[in-house]
Amino acid sequence: MKCNYVGWLLASVLTAASSGLQAADITITVNGKVVAKPCTVSTTNAAVDLGDLYTFSLVTAGSASAWHSTALELTNCPIGTSRVIATFSGTADSTGYYKKPGDRRQYSARIAG
Repeated sequence: MKCNYVGWLLASVLTAASSGLQAADITITVNGKVVAKPCTVSTTNAAVDLGDLYTFSLVTAGSASAWHSTALELTNCPIGTSRVIATFSGTADSTGYYKKPGDRRQYSARIAG
């Protein structure tokens, strides 16, 4: 009988203690982005061989040489990657082309992807 009395007493205390607890509606806001890891540029050195460019063919403003290209190898791209955007930095001239820093001659390069 004594054991039963302790059980009822414990149940009564727990019921009385929990009667003051009530649930309340709250709003939880979760922020974040799911982004793909960028590709890795595996090419360690890339060179564009312009060959011989003759000054007489570059006399007028806006004149240009033939197009020269190079390849950059990309690895570890996320599955489904169909294109990439590359960013190059440097000093631009007044027309938006890249110029060689510290060089007073007026020539510049167009970089496109």
